[in-house]
Amino acid sequence: MATFVALHWKYNPFLVYAVNGSLFALDLVFFASTSTKLIEGGWFPVLIAIVVAFIMLTWRKGESIMDKIRLEVRQRSQQLIERVKVDPPFRIPGTAVVLGRMTTGVPLALTQNLTHNHVLHEKVLLVAVTMTETPRVSDEDRVVITPLSDEITRVELNFGFMEQPDVPKALGFAVIRRQIAACDPQRLTCYTGHETIVPYGRRKGMARWRKKVFAFMHRNAQRAGAYFKIPTRQIMEIGIEFEM
Repeated sequence: MATFVALHWKYNPFLVYAVNGSLFALDLVFFASTSTKLIEGGWFPVLIAIVVAFIMLTWRKGESIMDKIRLEVRQRSQQLIERVKVDPPFRIPGTAVVLGRMTTGVPLALTQNLTHNHVLHEKVLLVAVTMTETPRVSDEDRVVITPLSDEITRVELNFGFMEQPDVPKALGFAVIRRQIAACDPQRLTCYTGHETIVPYGRRKGMARWRKKVFAFMHRNAQRAGAYFKIPTRQIMEIGIEFEM
């Protein structure tokens, strides 16, 4: 009987349209009965919802455009390795953690520091933090290691959307499990980029006035060091300017 009903439902479009039409009519009745409350104060929560949705969509669209810009100017990992071999910089004892949003290429904070200061730590960890769609991530899936050379290692840290990212703690866990070379998380030097967005470029995808809104939000966003729970004495910000 159940099989017959299922087949009848599948091959009878009129029945599908009838059910959907009745549900739509019911929704219209509900909407009509509540629409009169809009002029009595119901417009205010609707306005708040529209503003919040606009802010969230603007931030998401702006970050999507910025990721494309970052990829265009980022140096490839192999290019960095070859650059270090051809023109060896002055090596500093210890381990450096270079924070970035993406798991491809070299964070601009590292290439800028190498270009202007001509120094590089003995060990370099290219750390990218990824927020997953699951509430929490198990300790076994927290760290993904990809060795790039004897001195440079890519580290991907996964956190659930209900978790507060803690980079030093996650790196300490990786050291305990011997996923990365032994180092003291309390003595790491962390590099991150301090991005300044100039919303006057010719980049397509967003209106200029909306770019200004995104640039304002980006300027007032929480710093990466504080968000990832990195002590201020261990972090160095390198200024980077983008035209959007």
